[in-house]
Amino acid sequence: MLTAKNVSAIRASDYFLKGHSLQGDSRWHGKGAHILGLKDKINNQRLFKNICDGISPDATKKLSARFLKSTNRRAATDFTFSAPKSVSLMALVGGDERIIKAHQLAVEKTLDLIEERYACARVTINGERQIINTGNLVVAEFDHIESREQDPHLHTHALVMNITKLPDSEQWYSNFNDQIFANKKFLGMHYQNCLSQEIQKLGYSVEPLEHGQFEISGFDPQHLEFFSKRQQQILTRLGDYYTREEKEKVWGSTRKSKKDVHQEDLKARWKTDADELKITFPKSKPSDDIAIPSTTEQDLKQAVDDCSERRNTFTQEDIEKNILTKTPSKNISQVPKLIKSNNNLICISEQHRKFTTQTGVQQELTAIKLMLSRQNKVRKINNRKVEKHLERNHITQNQKQALASTFQTTDQFIAWKNIRGKRKSSSLLEFKKIAAKIGFQVTAFAPNSRERKELSQNLGIKANTINSLKGNKYQEFGQSRQFWVVSAAHLLSSSDIISLFENAIEQKARVLLIGNNKKVSQISFTDNTFKSLQSVGLKTISLNQPSRLNSQSKITPDITQNKIQELEKLLTINPNTSQASKTTNIEKESLIHTQYNSQTFKSTDNAQNKTQDFEGISNIDFNTVITSNTSKINEENLIHTQYDADFLKSIAENIEEIISTALEDIGVLDNNNQVFETNPFTFYKQEDTFSIQRNSDSIEIFKNGEFTPDTTLEDFENIQEFTLIAMEHIEESQSENLNRGMRR
Repeated sequence: MLTAKNVSAIRASDYFLKGHSLQGDSRWHGKGAHILGLKDKINNQRLFKNICDGISPDATKKLSARFLKSTNRRAATDFTFSAPKSVSLMALVGGDERIIKAHQLAVEKTLDLIEERYACARVTINGERQIINTGNLVVAEFDHIESREQDPHLHTHALVMNITKLPDSEQWYSNFNDQIFANKKFLGMHYQNCLSQEIQKLGYSVEPLEHGQFEISGFDPQHLEFFSKRQQQILTRLGDYYTREEKEKVWGSTRKSKKDVHQEDLKARWKTDADELKITFPKSKPSDDIAIPSTTEQDLKQAVDDCSERRNTFTQEDIEKNILTKTPSKNISQVPKLIKSNNNLICISEQHRKFTTQTGVQQELTAIKLMLSRQNKVRKINNRKVEKHLERNHITQNQKQALASTFQTTDQFIAWKNIRGKRKSSSLLEFKKIAAKIGFQVTAFAPNSRERKELSQNLGIKANTINSLKGNKYQEFGQSRQFWVVSAAHLLSSSDIISLFENAIEQKARVLLIGNNKKVSQISFTDNTFKSLQSVGLKTISLNQPSRLNSQSKITPDITQNKIQELEKLLTINPNTSQASKTTNIEKESLIHTQYNSQTFKSTDNAQNKTQDFEGISNIDFNTVITSNTSKINEENLIHTQYDADFLKSIAENIEEIISTALEDIGVLDNNNQVFETNPFTFYKQEDTFSIQRNSDSIEIFKNGEFTPDTTLEDFENIQEFTLIAMEHIEESQSENLNRGMRR
């Protein structure tokens, strides 16, 4: 398992050098550490603090472009590599200390991969800010042996310091760590894969588990559970169904302070427990001919097929994850060579190792042309029953407008995007009621069983999987007046959508696609077909935005034609020698500020006077809403070069109040808790000052009610998205208070 969290300079120096590191080994690692002359054990607290503060070991030179206080600066990212429970037991209770070295080797192999692929800095060159691969990191490793419940738990904290040196230069910059976070799951699987291979070399058999994990063969599962109190604590809080992100959130919120117990006392206690449980530890059988299987062409082909089934574009890491999921302990070093020889793959970003396929491009084109062919092809429903239902119903004005547009469109295929929680369920329920009143049968589809269950609950009808269309092409689903509702459309593959559209055209059924995506750009190479369809003009309604912001991107015929031409051009590229695009810059038409007027967020009263018709308060999980994926920043991408000061001031003057009010309301930012960290920002509240800092390089982009000169267009868009969610929360909070008052 691999977890990751940014840490401040004060936290890093206090936690890792005041007693806890004495329980295990510590060492410097990385080419950057070598450049600074850092090696061997970490035992000099002043030197370590200097590195955390972005200063050279002798305190004579700054190692970052800006100097920030220790309380504000991201000193490092703490990557915690945790060995499987059977490995911890075998090493710490069973007494095979060779396994500790195997764990350390697996950690360092993964750190070497991070250094090779993801060590980056953002640098201004000839007026353009670019991401440069530096190839060097400074890493401080600390080995620990116990969990917070004092069970045997072999793990290493690898603090990847927020400094990296430019190649062929003496200049040091902050480490741009977005790609490390984006590939955290793959890196965890890579560690498990390396560890599994090392364990087998020591003569142990392993049992592969899901997600590329494993355990040493021969242990009773109940014994492993006995020594996993921390894991059981987390699972108890989560329940039966949870995501990886939810598990990490509970992991962080339930962490207890560590107790100082001597490691020899811990080992003695563990040995006593093992004797009482009568644990029989497996015996190793060393052999010189342990064969680690290599990745084959067939492995790669199957992985590419799987990756392209759900997404139009995917990365080398996606391919490697797929291979490791199916066959742990496999040598994946041949993957880059196999990719180059695969004739179906097209490289669209060499820097990010991003690919599409000839087949995927052709299917995306087919889906787009099917959608375009059915625009303005159905009759508008001008039914007084729709108007009367909406007039009498207690839903928000924005929902009413969205529902009216859904029934009055002349396009056969339309979409709702970014709709969550109670607003989604209430909107779908009203949609079903209106459809029934005007004589439409509603049929529901979803990509998987989990989404099908949720959709069935929202609509009160049995939903089908999208695969039911593939096996029964042109099957009659009911009467002639039909509306098909498709949930989680962002999870549908191109072939899913082609099958859906072809069946709907044959059945003369209108289709409502419901899916999530943070933003859609008018460029090729979108991550999924749902986003791609929006980029060329699929009529799309966002029910989570205030009504004044509920406008569709201006998709012109030229944009649509350019998209199709770019996709067709991809089909002519020689996959082995050509590269379609090295960067994917967001077109201006797709940005929020080009679509909305300067009145956006101008008055706090707008947030206070919204329609008071919500029935409850939804939880805000900012981590699942915003992800940063900047690939190139130039002078034109800074907001102060695009807009005049008055416009920016009108946007900024109430962002602070709206966001801070919502964060205070949910208890993550108040007088007792003055820092709230999410991705890609950290919010600070110190006395009367509210500020927002970009995590990737620790630069402030909002302070004292103003955007700073370093704010990019992507920062601007992300902050506005946060503000929209905060406004929604304020609306629902006030509605809940109003409903409570009415009930009294």
